[in-house]
Amino acid sequence: QHIGRAARHHPFGGKVAPQFRFPAELQLRCEHIAVIAVKADHFGHLLRQRYALCRHAAGGRAHLADLPIQALVPDGGDDPRVAFLRRFGQVVNGHSQDHKRVYDHDKGPNTGGMGAYAPAPVGTPELLAQVQKEVLDPTIKAMEQEGRLYKGCLYAGLMVTEAGPRVVEFNARFGDPETQVVLPLLESDLVDVMLACIDGKLAETEVKWSDGAAVCIVMAAGGYPKSYNKGDEIVGIDASEADGCTVFQAGTSAKDGHIYTNGGRVLGVVAKADGIQEAVDKAYAGVDKISFKDAHFRHDIAHWALERLNK
Repeated sequence: QHIGRAARHHPFGGKVAPQFRFPAELQLRCEHIAVIAVKADHFGHLLRQRYALCRHAAGGRAHLADLPIQALVPDGGDDPRVAFLRRFGQVVNGHSQDHKRVYDHDKGPNTGGMGAYAPAPVGTPELLAQVQKEVLDPTIKAMEQEGRLYKGCLYAGLMVTEAGPRVVEFNARFGDPETQVVLPLLESDLVDVMLACIDGKLAETEVKWSDGAAVCIVMAAGGYPKSYNKGDEIVGIDASEADGCTVFQAGTSAKDGHIYTNGGRVLGVVAKADGIQEAVDKAYAGVDKISFKDAHFRHDIAHWALERLNK
């Protein structure tokens, strides 16, 4: 409830920044330029436009790497642990990276997300520790000092720059499509974790995570992200899931035992494996078993991760 206004309008982040040394995204040495893009209609477009302007103003030293961090924030508790960032009673429940551009090689207009993967190699232990110290801790401290008791999911969208992580947004919810790759790696019961959050016992609750990786490939309707088709029959979901994938239905409808497209981002095909490359291969094998008219998807999901891992 209390973080809601920050999730919708972001004034809380701006207020926290000067008071608690919070590294807001506008510190990318281009504060006067960033404001130009602030009224853009689509946040994804705003993000990339603002980044392009910032990079130009900073002499090319800033680079973009979205690193969504999702944390459950309970009441009380102070049990700092490196893995789960429990200081101020918070548990980081995974980090991931998504792809906003609609086409391969990060081309074309922005979308709500054409795929994601977790964990993100850019999220090193050192970076996560910095996020705890410079982003999450000051945010929780600020809410506590202002009497804004918050229990729930606090989603921080970050830009990773040479100067360190910079906050793009906060949301009081899990992210999409990031959640589709984060939660499959959670081995603990999510209900138990949420109940512990409600009861203020999260700091004393063990949260177990898989050591593997997960990848999500979004299958979109023809025309998306502009005007897109609806009502086209989807076949192959059962075959994809029989092969070990999980198929999340985002923009679908059902009639007489058949599934039809009913949105822009229609399906999220998710695969788990021991590593990113194996998860990518498995997810695309699952995508190949599904078809509907004019379906399209990116063929390079997780390329940032694979490039980093192969260096």
